[in-house]
Amino acid sequence: MRWNVVSAVVGIALFLTPPVHAGSLGWGKDAPGRAVPAGSKIYVANRDSGSVTVVDRKSLKVVATVVDVPSPHMAYPSPDGKSVLVTSTGSDSVVVVDATTDRKVRSVSVGHQPEHLNFTPDGRLAFIANHGSHDLSVLQMRDLRVVATLPVGKEPENVTFSPDGRYAYVAGSGSYEVTVIDVSGLSVVASIPIGGGPELAALKTPGSVAGPEIVAVMPDGTSAYAANEDGDDLSLIDLPSRKILRTLPLGKRPHHATLSPDDRFVYAINGAEGSVSVVETASNRVVGTIPVGPAPTGLVFSKDGARAYVVSREGDKVVVIDTASRKVATTVPVGEHPEVAALSPEGDRLYVANSGSDSLSVIDTATNRVIK
Repeated sequence: MRWNVVSAVVGIALFLTPPVHAGSLGWGKDAPGRAVPAGSKIYVANRDSGSVTVVDRKSLKVVATVVDVPSPHMAYPSPDGKSVLVTSTGSDSVVVVDATTDRKVRSVSVGHQPEHLNFTPDGRLAFIANHGSHDLSVLQMRDLRVVATLPVGKEPENVTFSPDGRYAYVAGSGSYEVTVIDVSGLSVVASIPIGGGPELAALKTPGSVAGPEIVAVMPDGTSAYAANEDGDDLSLIDLPSRKILRTLPLGKRPHHATLSPDDRFVYAINGAEGSVSVVETASNRVVGTIPVGPAPTGLVFSKDGARAYVVSREGDKVVVIDTASRKVATTVPVGEHPEVAALSPEGDRLYVANSGSDSLSVIDTATNRVIK
């Protein structure tokens, strides 16, 4: 089934009431992982129309449209289940939507062009990466007040936390670096160069640099992985020393390094060559390269890790990988120019946002078919 939503669908979030470790797109390890109760919803950010479409997951019907959200980028359910936060790049703000009424209740000014955010493990704070102003806004969830603004690397993308919540790692795509933030002190404590680091980035034309987009942290908190798009490689970071231990060559333009559910492998999308590189975390060797079609933009694992779903934007399809054989099991046609995907908490549905056809495709993961 495909719902016609509004214009240029770019991001979706699953919202669970009451909350059960809900997650948004872009957080491979934090995808929802439990049975969803009645009343769960899907929030779809519509970039060009400046709105958010709300779909009831049980009835598969549009139940609300939140308007006046200029150029929304992503939607994120709050940890307490009371609200949904939408990054609005067009208004330099985070729009807060009441999760019960599905109405806009507040707009909080942050930095320029906020794109991604993440909540601290205790749910007290939201760290918002401002892509245009090269800084991080820290939002206190209790009163929705910005309590700090911290300088980070240029064009920051995603924010990842250490397992114990002590540190935040901000991927600076525009300056080849990862900024380390002490969460309790709300202070920058280190910058880890990725590839050539800020010095090399400074030699390039502004806006042409493409470094790490996300930091994948191992569960013991001692190491992490970050793909360097311009360098065609993957950096293994020693977190205690904050140094690069190893650099592994990948395919062309790798991004979005994602840990498998059992943490045994890292899957990195090679955007320019239409493939996925598989790295074994025990040996830190590339153990496979899987062709997936043109312009892959997102990857989501099944709950058991037996399959990986790769969104092919130019192929208008989702490629299903059998992770045991590291081969393509099947492909599923979806709408035009799919951007991102999210797995349902039960793992039985995959939701795909299609920016070219302004629609949302729903795939039955048992049959690998779009529900009609």
